[in-house]
Amino acid sequence: MLTDKDMEKLKKVFVTKKELQTIVKSAIKGETVPLRQDIGDLKEEFKSVEEIARQTLHAVEGIVSRMDQEDLTNAARDAQLTRHDGWIHKIAKKTAVSLKD
Repeated sequence: MLTDKDMEKLKKVFVTKKELQTIVKSAIKGETVPLRQDIGDLKEEFKSVEEIARQTLHAVEGIVSRMDQEDLTNAARDAQLTRHDGWIHKIAKKTAVSLKD
């Protein structure tokens, strides 16, 4: 069963019959009608969306930063392996050791 408190909550969310009649009459006349939800509520909702977007951007920047660091580390490792490979081939050639490729 609905209590008076429940009814008040519902009235805050839904349009009452009287409000609907006013809206329809104004629409027929071509007038604009102020909506129940004011700009302050919208600003608060936008702030929460903005905060989520900021957190997401921060997380993505962290991931990209780690990927860049990993790419740099991999490039350094690859250069070192290439250098070692060259040294090994030079040593093998000078010592007459055959290497299997």
